[in-house]
Amino acid sequence: MLFASLSRAERSHHPQRAAAAPARFQVGAYGHWCFQNPNILSGYWQHPDRGGRRVGLNILLTTLGGYFLSRKGVPLRNFFMFFVVFTMFFSGGLVPFYLTVARLRHRQLAAQP
Repeated sequence: MLFASLSRAERSHHPQRAAAAPARFQVGAYGHWCFQNPNILSGYWQHPDRGGRRVGLNILLTTLGGYFLSRKGVPLRNFFMFFVVFTMFFSGGLVPFYLTVARLRHRQLAAQP
């Protein structure tokens, strides 16, 4: 696709053979494929659109959960707090990070003469 977009626009419409290098360096095909195809621009919009919504939702839920767990009189507060702290320590949190760093440090010490 890269070499097709760097070749002439008329030649890039006929993919009879695979191109190992662009025939002549031109960016006309790139403009044709990227700016006249509506799927490309909508694809570029999907990333900030979905990412922004997900980040906003994540911040909202984290804030609400933190507020919920900070109140002393909430029923089952300790039960929910246990799951938050347990996953923070053991599911990709502090303990796996410590084990990874410790293994790498032992490998580095063993490799030194």
